[in-house]
Amino acid sequence: MVQTRFDKENTACDDCIITGTCLFVWIVDIARCFIDIPREIDLLADCVVLSVTGCMHAQQQIEIDDIKKNGYQGMPPLIMNSLPPAQQMMFQKVGISGASGGMHPAMVGAPQPQYMDQYPQYPQCQPQLSR
Repeated sequence: MVQTRFDKENTACDDCIITGTCLFVWIVDIARCFIDIPREIDLLADCVVLSVTGCMHAQQQIEIDDIKKNGYQGMPPLIMNSLPPAQQMMFQKVGISGASGGMHPAMVGAPQPQYMDQYPQYPQCQPQLSR
């Protein structure tokens, strides 16, 4: 979602790492159909997947922090036009339109007050300690 809304793309290196990870997991799963796979290989596949996923989340967080710092310059018109009509209307109501002037950095990711009253407010759950 971050890549779509903020017009970010994977690099060739990102695509290579993701593809290699998928191939490794698929090879382990296919091999499992024919032979016994040592538990260590299975755990290694899990570690690779989790490492790649963690790096992807870190990259997205860096991009979000950069957008918060420098401001949001508006959604590209191509992306805005490809959204469902309801989402286009939602963005227009809050003043975000394709290729518009940027929003103040503090506004990016901030809840919009006019929408907060549409959602039910649930009390915060506090764990009860038993004695």
